[in-house]
Amino acid sequence: MVKYNLTKMDWNNEYNWDLDIVRDLINHYFEHSSLLINLNDDGLDVTESGLEDILEMLDVITDGCPVSIYNANLLKSDTAYNDIYMYNPSFLKRCQLQIEVKKNITRTFCMFSGRPSWDRLALGSWLFNNANGNCTQSFHGCTGLYPNFENTARVSIGVEFDTLCKHAIQEVNISDVLKFIDSLPIQIGHLASGRFTSNNPLLLEEVYKDSFVEIVAETAKVGTVFFPTEKTFRPILFRTPFIIFGPVNFLKNLKKLGFKTFDKWFNETYDTITDDNQRLVEVQNTMAEVNKWSFNEVQLVYTEMLDTMQHNYDTMMLLTSADFNRDRFNE
Repeated sequence: MVKYNLTKMDWNNEYNWDLDIVRDLINHYFEHSSLLINLNDDGLDVTESGLEDILEMLDVITDGCPVSIYNANLLKSDTAYNDIYMYNPSFLKRCQLQIEVKKNITRTFCMFSGRPSWDRLALGSWLFNNANGNCTQSFHGCTGLYPNFENTARVSIGVEFDTLCKHAIQEVNISDVLKFIDSLPIQIGHLASGRFTSNNPLLLEEVYKDSFVEIVAETAKVGTVFFPTEKTFRPILFRTPFIIFGPVNFLKNLKKLGFKTFDKWFNETYDTITDDNQRLVEVQNTMAEVNKWSFNEVQLVYTEMLDTMQHNYDTMMLLTSADFNRDRFNE
């Protein structure tokens, strides 16, 4: 069976598939009488992503030739196609480093965004407009794959801005988002590419030492999906609490790996909200509450969190590929 490779660039964060990719899938299917789709270490919900709709169309025109999908989603998709689980532990291994962390907190928030998405625009904009003096943020609008920001990233940001507008989230101020977009790219010193920081988290060590909590916008967030990446493991490495916008029940599934979250200090009810828009609003509400804390309150809460953060670090250091077993998450 000949493999057909798909990457995250073949669909946007609302899973609107590039028509050229659909045509390529059809041609590949006809040529080889079978289809093995490799998502290249990405995880998605085959049904909610719209990929199943494309495959059903292929079934109609090719009389049901075999289809398999290499998928890093730890939650098995409810699909008739052969959804083969393949999780690349490199996301984890990049962060399994023996380091000591001594914080000198001067800012409440940090957030690091490479490839743009509608939710990252919303959350980054909120920080930029409400906590700019209390936050270290990078938003490149692209990754190391795109050396020319103007020609590539602006197009991608425009697509994601249109998507954000279509969500029509009343609590998201579109004029603030536009102001944020006008400020891009936002870079941290020598870090010119988000891809560098995903491969080498130590490049962000000094920023983490200054920051209390990281706002994380995970890669996969639509449908029934659990696909933790270095975005989640990186704050654990640097003993930093997190507020994560991901798919519904992301924190619940993270606990199945042995981690603890910060519901004693943060309102984490957002994790159970199925509606993507409302979940994002509740994440922003949690951020707004933390933004009200005084410097002394931040210091006190961080001290209270130390045992939880050390537990998470110790747990991460012991994890192996065997722990990322679909059976654990699909009981």
